[in-house]
Amino acid sequence: MDYYRCENPDCGFVAEEEPDVCPRCGGTFFAALTEDEMTASDWVSMGNQAVDEKRETDALACYQRAAALNDPLGLTNLGWCLEAGVGVPADPKQAVMLYAQAAEQEYMPALTNLGYCYTYGIGVETDYDKALKCFQKGAEQGFPRAQFLLAEAYRRGSGVEPDEAEAAKWYQSAAWLGYPGAQTELGRCLEFGTGIQADLEQAVKWYLAAAENDNAPGQCCLGFCYESGRGVEQSWEEAVRWYRKAAGRNYPRAMCNLAWCYEYGKGVEQDYGKAAELYRAAADREYPRGLLCIGLCYERGRGVPMDKAAAAEWYRKGAEMEDEDCACCLGYLYEIGEGVEQSWEEAVAWYRRAADLDLPRGQCNLAWCLENGRGVEQDLAEAFRWYQRAADQGDPRGLFSVARAYDYGRGVEQNAEEAVKWYLAAAEAGSTPAMCDLGVCYERGEGVEQDFAKAAELYRKAAEAGNAPGQCNLGYLYEIGQGVEQSWKEAVSWYGAAAQQGLTRAMCNLGWCYEYGKGVERNLARAVHWYHKAAEKEDPRGMFCMGVCCKRGIGVEQEWEAAVHWYRK
Repeated sequence: MDYYRCENPDCGFVAEEEPDVCPRCGGTFFAALTEDEMTASDWVSMGNQAVDEKRETDALACYQRAAALNDPLGLTNLGWCLEAGVGVPADPKQAVMLYAQAAEQEYMPALTNLGYCYTYGIGVETDYDKALKCFQKGAEQGFPRAQFLLAEAYRRGSGVEPDEAEAAKWYQSAAWLGYPGAQTELGRCLEFGTGIQADLEQAVKWYLAAAENDNAPGQCCLGFCYESGRGVEQSWEEAVRWYRKAAGRNYPRAMCNLAWCYEYGKGVEQDYGKAAELYRAAADREYPRGLLCIGLCYERGRGVPMDKAAAAEWYRKGAEMEDEDCACCLGYLYEIGEGVEQSWEEAVAWYRRAADLDLPRGQCNLAWCLENGRGVEQDLAEAFRWYQRAADQGDPRGLFSVARAYDYGRGVEQNAEEAVKWYLAAAEAGSTPAMCDLGVCYERGEGVEQDFAKAAELYRKAAEAGNAPGQCNLGYLYEIGQGVEQSWKEAVSWYGAAAQQGLTRAMCNLGWCYEYGKGVERNLARAVHWYHKAAEKEDPRGMFCMGVCCKRGIGVEQEWEAAVHWYRK
């Protein structure tokens, strides 16, 4: 059988049939070869063409012919076929033998592949020391992939003590040699100042280099720089463009980022369906964030029909992969009994898994169960311990819960000064309940010197953020004229805001204002309306006021039986 080799010495294209034009260089002259005249390079060239054309069996046969000539590239490519199962059932052990045979000829790609096998236990027992030696030798010979993998070893501490500076050095060396993965990682080092001085502009430069080399992580990182305006002018459109390129290369992080843009209409027209489609694609690749987000889509009915059972299954997949957010979401579905049969015990189990993975929300949810004896025996000390772990991460709810524990002596000795300290930390972290409760401390002089003006300031912050107790407390200060200028009109306004949110104390206060015409025109029917709403929520004061109104015929017809009913309740 004859073969045809392009006569362009820089080309090397070989084909089984003589083409009119060389598809590689455009040449038109070909030399006929017999099978015996074919070199190892010719067989490798034909094998590579077969891979490109997805003719795996042909590729294997060509690499076998090159390997039979002890050609290091042929041995390496044949090893790759056996490692990946290309044209033949995978045989990692045989692949390792071929890599080692090629490495003995000082062929750095084979040596690097051998190191990779030692790193991940492919065809051999994991041996980080042997892997490191392979990477070091290849790196010193200037092979960029070996330099990149050596940097990875320094970053992870595989076979060597972790060393961010050494990792950055080798990422930089491989990046300058044009290795896309190293360009991305060097960009990360420069973005976050890991092992090298931070330089956002240089980070963007290397992300762009990787992105233009079709490196999906680099494209995604560049997209995030445009999203956040780090090192470049902020542009949602550019962010979407790069996320789309990376998503097109099946990079799940980019799929999720692009999905988020569709979900919230950033840089593209809002499209919940497209967002769900992308989250699903990432989830199908077992990417934890994709599993979480498609679960949220099904739980909320956003972009897909609402299906709590489907949400639970997606959360379960993520939770079983040790994703803390999925575990917590699954726990919540068990708590409320949606998509799964209600079970406090199951809720606690999943909250505990999320808590063990250091998710503050999971830690607080578990602590709440322990505090209230739901799905687990009540244990206030253990509840406090979990709240403390969440607080130590700066979580607003955790900080607030620790403050409450000190305030009321739940799981820890009561200590008003400690309560104030933690309320302050929680308030500074944005917790509106903490702002309100810290205001209470200032109003009463508990753990801090009494200061009505400071109390009013804190209540106002909480109130303006929509905190109902804060609104009610601010209303009360306006009622009594402490810390603020007395104003029944302001009191009624804030009582009304809190009452609309369902706070029974505010309902009763507002009802009293209507009953006596304080800050508002007297209206006994409106007074009864608010007393009744509080009473229906089983508020004792509301029930008492309803009893009085029914007994005396205030805003309603006098009705002794109704009065007895409310008094009895």
